Amino acid sequence: MTEETELVEITEDRRDTTLNIQRTVLDQILEERTYQRNRWGDDHDLYHTKEDWMIILTSYLGKAASDAHPYRSTDDPAAMRAFKKRLVQTAAICVAALEALEKSHE
Repeated sequence: MTEETELVEITEDRRDTTLNIQRTVLDQILEERTYQRNRWGDDHDLYHTKEDWMIILTSYLGKAASDAHPYRSTDDPAAMRAFKKRLVQTAAICVAALEALEKSHE
């Protein structure tokens, strides 16, 4: 095997790993979005203004920032789970806002 072949294989492995991680993350966001839709209903988001969305997103980003505060150790699995959960929730809220924008322009 040549160096070039090895480099190509390493690059493909990294790409595959990255794609698998992206799929996992996007699945988690879609799962959270489904939870939100089931909790609040399909039409709930249509009544939010741009300002409402920014307030909601800022609130969740603030919670994520609190979970990421330096007093919380990155070695603490519970703290890392809480931080990750807030990021997934925030991403799902972004999806909700984008869905509402799309529906309002149909």
